[in-house]
Parts: sequence; structure tokens; C-alpha cells
Amino acid sequence: MNPDMMIALAGEQPMPNFIPILQIKPQMVEFVVSNKTEPHARWTTEAMKLDRRTKGIRTNINPQVEVYDLAAVERQCVEIIERYPDQTVVVNLTGGTKIMSLGAYRIATEHRLAMLYVVTEKSHVLYFEDTVFTQPLVASVPAQVYFAAHGIKASSKRPWGEPFVGLARLIAQHAVNAARVIDEARRCVSQRGQLCVIERASADERKLAQALVECGCLEPTGSGSRLSICVTQDRRARDFLAGKWLEIWVYEAARTSGLFDDVACDVRIEKDSGPALVLNQLDVVATRNARLTVCSCKTESHELTEKDENKGAIYELDSISRREQAGIYCGKVLVTHLVGLPEAFLSRAQNSRVTVVTGVDLINVAAKIGESLK
Repeated sequence: MNPDMMIALAGEQPMPNFIPILQIKPQMVEFVVSNKTEPHARWTTEAMKLDRRTKGIRTNINPQVEVYDLAAVERQCVEIIERYPDQTVVVNLTGGTKIMSLGAYRIATEHRLAMLYVVTEKSHVLYFEDTVFTQPLVASVPAQVYFAAHGIKASSKRPWGEPFVGLARLIAQHAVNAARVIDEARRCVSQRGQLCVIERASADERKLAQALVECGCLEPTGSGSRLSICVTQDRRARDFLAGKWLEIWVYEAARTSGLFDDVACDVRIEKDSGPALVLNQLDVVATRNARLTVCSCKTESHELTEKDENKGAIYELDSISRREQAGIYCGKVLVTHLVGLPEAFLSRAQNSRVTVVTGVDLINVAAKIGESLK
């Protein structure tokens, strides 16, 4: 299918419109909108400008129609078709209300036009031409483009380099067996350099501490089975040990896994929500096949055991990824090096559809993040 023009019914979820545009690449997209969905069409056009594959496609947002006025929807579809008398046209029925879809379907049938419908849950697109057939849903969408399509401005910071990437990998490998070194180093940072002591240190704990000393993150103190933890005054080293190491590891593991279309870290997002500007900072985000997952990295237990449902890690993920912010296709992942989390917390996470990755699975975090997108 290679149409010249696409009629797209704008809905509150942009991906069912954005995906066919990516796959078919028409020369022109005509949006049919209501007063509620006009902003979504506008955000989709802005997202198209950010992607090299779609920035050359022309768009037009038509005057608003009443979503339950079947005749008005049909009249507008006819008007659009008549503007392109010698061009091939396809109608995307996925967005809008059922009445809007019905009106577009009736006009498309009357004019013998091709139609399509995106079935996101089954990852395929239904095409209606002379026959009905399906094609796999294949759409690589960068995180910045995904956010833009939802009316969110996003920018990410430059990832950390070596030696911190290698150190983060080593910490992840010893997350369970050397957890005391990780926790005491973080505590040392929070207490502004106070010396922390680990009695009867294991071989794994000594190995990790030595690696942190060699990279300049810890002061070389203590010997034998009695391990002294003292963090250097280097700002980046202190940020790293305070918890940044987990974000670095999650980002690197996801980026190098080959499982995702795009991965970004330290993502600052902002969205104009009426009278207020919503600002937030996301640890790690990843996209695959036009779906986004948001990862929150936590190294302190109080962030995971908060009993108030309006606070804590799960609430943060819910508020960021709820339907009207990042869309219904957004996954949620909470990553921690801790183990033995309370059953009440795990139950809340399950009820909120949050994938929890603990220290036991930290080395396989990329695969776990991938599962949140199924």
C-alpha cells in the first residue's frame, strides 16, 4: 500500500495514528478532529517534524467536528476526498469515537477507498482493500518523538562514561553478595564523609571495595576481614555511590542489549497541563515497537516501603505514566538492588502493573524491562 494521502481520525492516543504514518509514509495526512482531540493531532504533527522519516510529510488539521454528529463527520470526509481527486487515499479508522469511525467507514466504502485499523494489543495492522489482510506492526519510535506525540517536551543528559560504566556493571554483579558495601557507601555519602565499618567482610565485599578504591571512589582504609568505608570528596564519585550507579547500569544494560529501539537516561520532561507546567525527571526510558517503558531506580529502602499510596516509588511511576500523560501503552519498571521486599509493597506494584526488578535479577535487568513491554 502506497497512498498519496491518509485521512486520520485523531484520538486521545497518538500512536495508532503515528504508526501507520511511519509504515505507509503518505505524502499528506488530513486529520479529522474534535475539540478534545485537536491538541493530540497537533502534537502528532510536531512529533513528525522531529523524525527524519516523517518530517517531509505534509499535514492539515481540519475544523473541529462534533464527535457524535455522524453527518458532520461524513461531510468532512467527503470534502477532504474531493480536494484530492486524482490521488490514492487510505482512511485510518483507529482513532476518534465509534461514531467518527463509522462515518469514515461509510464514506470510504462509498468511494471504494482502502482502510486500515491498528490492533496494538496484537501488534499488527488490519488493511481493508479488495480483501482483508494483516501486516506486523513494526515501528521504531525514538523516546523524544514518542514524548512529543503525547505533548511532552523531553531532553536527556549525556550518559556517564568509564570508569563509572564498568564500576556500575561490577556493582550489579555483586548486588546481593556485596550489598553491605553498596549500602554503607551510600550511607557514608549521606552522612558527609563519616567512616562506616563492615565487620567480617566477605571475599566479594573486599573485591568490590578494592575496585572502588582503585577508581578513586573510596579511600584506601581498613584491611583483612574488617572493612572500613570512607567515600572520597570527588563530587562525581559521591553522586555515583549515592545511587547514580544503578541508573548507569540500567541504562547501559538496556542500551547494549539489542532489545530496544531507543534508550535514554536522565530524561527531563515537561508538559503544559492547563494552568500548570508539569516537570519531572525520569531515570531511564526505553522504546520498542512504538511503546515506551519508564524505569525508576531506587537504592534506599524507605522509598520502597512508603505506606502512603500518594508517596513513594509506585506512586511516582503511576503519576508519570498514567493514560493522559504518556499514554495507555506505557510500561512501568521499578529497579532496586535490594532483596526481600515486603509482600505488601510487591502486591501494590502488581496491582499497579509495575514490573519490579530486585538485586537477584539485576544482572538480567534488560530482559526484565523488555517483559514490561509485552
